[in-house]
Parts: sequence; structure tokens; C-alpha cells
Amino acid sequence: MKFLILGDPVLDRFVYGIVHRQSPEDQSIPVIDFVAEDYQLGGALKTAECIRFFSDKLKDEVYVSSIISNFTANMLKQKNIFYDSIIFEEQNKPHVRELIKERIMHSETHKQFLRLDNRLCFDSGDIQRYKNKCYYYNAKEFDAVIISDYEKGLVDNFLIEKLKEVQCPFFVDTKKENLSLWSDLKNCFVKINRKEFEKAKNSDLIENLIVTRGRESTLLISYGEILKEFTIDNENCIDPYVIGAGDIWLSAFVVFYMKNKNLHESIMYANKTATECVKKGKLVKIEN
Repeated sequence: MKFLILGDPVLDRFVYGIVHRQSPEDQSIPVIDFVAEDYQLGGALKTAECIRFFSDKLKDEVYVSSIISNFTANMLKQKNIFYDSIIFEEQNKPHVRELIKERIMHSETHKQFLRLDNRLCFDSGDIQRYKNKCYYYNAKEFDAVIISDYEKGLVDNFLIEKLKEVQCPFFVDTKKENLSLWSDLKNCFVKINRKEFEKAKNSDLIENLIVTRGRESTLLISYGEILKEFTIDNENCIDPYVIGAGDIWLSAFVVFYMKNKNLHESIMYANKTATECVKKGKLVKIEN
């Protein structure tokens, strides 16, 4: 089986430290002593990583089309994820035109002190380069297309027009408020969270809308009508590690659905998997 991930790539930089004192300039500000740092895949790249983790390592292939540097490409290679081409030639560190979310974290509790984003969206020139070389021109060769839309510029009407004739299932995680864009795709599953659903416009145009609501439940909605509510067993889920939880949920759902084609069972499996992952703070596989 071949999976194609499209959308906005992000690099997550984690800086870990510990606090022993407050700043002499302002006692309300902690001084964080550096302990370590780490880069991880984020955005569409995180989705690709999760799809790779949950899929069959021997039988399935995972492809991602993104704006990346050599530094990021090496991270993808290590996880056996295919990519189309490199735009930025930076080797030893991320390129300044990549999207980087930097989080300052407590090294022991992993509590987040601060997040710093280097940019809001990609440059228009880089967006055009993405369109010129993207895998989605050959999307018909794939069994499933996953779109991670973080509203950073790579997912727009142009992309959707190119995908309209593709017959395989689409799985979309979007930050766009207007959901009408996705109504033109056949066999499409749109996943958003509670806050996004509250702001969403034209959600009644979507045949398969999935709304994740954290610890509460997950809703399956079709053309504005709630078809089913799936409860979540979150017992003993104390202080969960929620960074990347949405990508984990979507990836578990995609892989299970593509193997079984059972919508309800796939949602329940994704609920269970995401709960275990945020509880343990890492990717884990569970029994079906």
C-alpha cells in the first residue's frame, strides 16, 4: 500500500532546561539552565512519521511532498520515508525558510515554558516551487492521500483542483475555518478538533466529518447531522503529553481504515491509540 502525505511541513525544536532561580531583572521570569536540545518532525512531516510507524514496514510505502532542507531530508531517510526533492541545501541545521516551532521545555516534567515560531507561513516563492515539483501530480498512483493543512500556505484551491479526479480516499486534517473547500473531493474524510469545529463554516457540506474532543468523545457528523458519538476511555490519563496528538489520531485512523474499511472501528481504534500515546508521551502500537 502506498500513502501520500501533502501539506505544511514543520520542524519542532525542543530545548530542554531546568529552573533553579528567577531573573534578577524581573523576579517573575524564570532563568532556564540549558540541558539539551532535539529536533523532531512536525506538521505534515509528523503525520508521515506516524503513518510510517503504524503501517506495515515491509509492505507499505510512505511518501511526503514538502519544502525541506537536506537537514530535514536526513531525518526522513532515517525513518524510511520517501520525499520528492530538496529545495534548501542547508546540511547541518534547518534552513531559515523552513517553518520551525521552538519549544522551551522543563527537562524533567516536560512542561512547556514558551513556544517561539520563526514565521507564520511560507514565502510566496517557496509556495510556487512546491507547486512546481509536488508529488500530487502523480496522486493517482497512491492508495490514500493524507493532507495536513496547517494554514501555512501550501494547501489551497490549486491543490484541490489537481486532486479532484483522484479516486482514492482522502484524509484531511485542516485548520481552515471554511470547510466548503473539501466538499469537492470524493471519498473524503475531514478531521478537526473541538475548537476548530466551533469556528467552522459550511461544516454541513461535509459528508464525513470527524470532530475529536480531547478527553470527552469523538463525533462522526454527516452533512450537519451527528451520526454517532464515540466515548473515550481516559482512565489514569493524568497530565497527558498532547503535542502531536492530532497527527497521531489521524494516522492511526488512516492506517486502520485502509486495512479494514470499517469507519466506526477505525474511529474507535484511533481514539484508543491516541489516548495511549499521549498517556505514555510517545508513539505506541496497540492491539486491534
